[in-house]
Amino acid sequence: MAFSDSAGQKYLALTGYAELLNDRDRIRELWSIPTKAWWSGPVDPYIRLLKITPRDAQYWDSPGTVASYIKMIAAAVSDARPAIGGHAKVRM
Repeated sequence: MAFSDSAGQKYLALTGYAELLNDRDRIRELWSIPTKAWWSGPVDPYIRLLKITPRDAQYWDSPGTVASYIKMIAAAVSDARPAIGGHAKVRM
């Protein structure tokens, strides 16, 4: 799975195992009015839950596009690697 906040220059990638569930009690618990846009009700036979068990996750953040470009240009001129933002990998 991947999530991004492109305005804030933050990104997350999650890998793991997916499981498709037909837990009608949990579907009723999670049901809300906005979901009616896609399904007729919590008893709709086409609704399923997706359970993700994460294996690892990585995130990146950046100071912003303009600042990143300036750092990349400065690094290219000086033969250094740019310090553009944070990155971490977490095993779960």
